[in-house]
Amino acid sequence: MLSSRGHGDVHLAMRVEVGFLGRWLVSFLALWVVAGSNAAESGADANTIRGFEGLYDSLDRFAGERSPCVVLIDPTDPSDLPKNLATPGGLWRLACLRSRITALSGLDCYCFHYTQLKRETLDRPIVKAIVLRAPSPAGMLKCEAARDELWALLRESDVPTIAFCGGFHQVYLAFGGKCGDMRRLRPGESDPNPKYAPGRLKEWGFCKIRAVKSDPLFEGLGEEFEMLEQHVSECQALPQEFELLASTDACQVQAIKHKGKPLYATQFHPEAYEEGHMDGKRLLQNFFKIAKVSGNISR
Repeated sequence: MLSSRGHGDVHLAMRVEVGFLGRWLVSFLALWVVAGSNAAESGADANTIRGFEGLYDSLDRFAGERSPCVVLIDPTDPSDLPKNLATPGGLWRLACLRSRITALSGLDCYCFHYTQLKRETLDRPIVKAIVLRAPSPAGMLKCEAARDELWALLRESDVPTIAFCGGFHQVYLAFGGKCGDMRRLRPGESDPNPKYAPGRLKEWGFCKIRAVKSDPLFEGLGEEFEMLEQHVSECQALPQEFELLASTDACQVQAIKHKGKPLYATQFHPEAYEEGHMDGKRLLQNFFKIAKVSGNISR
């Protein structure tokens, strides 16, 4: 299977409560030190999240939850988690996305690593929406058994779901689609990021997206809107279960929706909105409206 390369290190310029995230970070680092020590003693390998449990929620705690919630799934490869710890802002991106989901949905957000989940884990009435983020850094899911469970969840669940960039690739791959890199650059064509997949056509930065089909996901955005793009991979064969919602000149498959349920996926990053580029926020508000939940639109 071709490598899925997408967002790289997406910078999320998110306005959040510094005190809350500071306390979260301190608590996580304390848990990480203890768990990391335990993992070293037990011989943890790259196919588990042992040593990083403090970054994700406990399935035991989730099992006891009775209130409505949203679930955020992180498909980052376990071997890349130490790199995220060492990268400035690596931990903050996940915490900030979780904070935004809570604000926009008005519900508590549980965060799980994809290797924690079975296809039936989220089959509970309290789960009102699922968000599948992109792996950081981008890449294919190497834990095949866990990947197969995630794919089965995407095929079988009727919970409103949205996925971004690398998560977008997992959605159509789960239904038998095909992923590949965009074409090579032609002579004289500029490369917006020569350090990433040099010589390949890619979309990088805030780009204009064109809606090709009307959908509640695009309410208030018009026929053209602006989203962050950071990818070189693309969907090269869209399964018949999906309809195309948006395109760009460089990459035809930018947003898709399952024909029989509220399963959405976008090549672009609506979660990475910032001052002056707020269309992603509106799209996420629309998604949570589709999921029949709404929260604080000020964040």
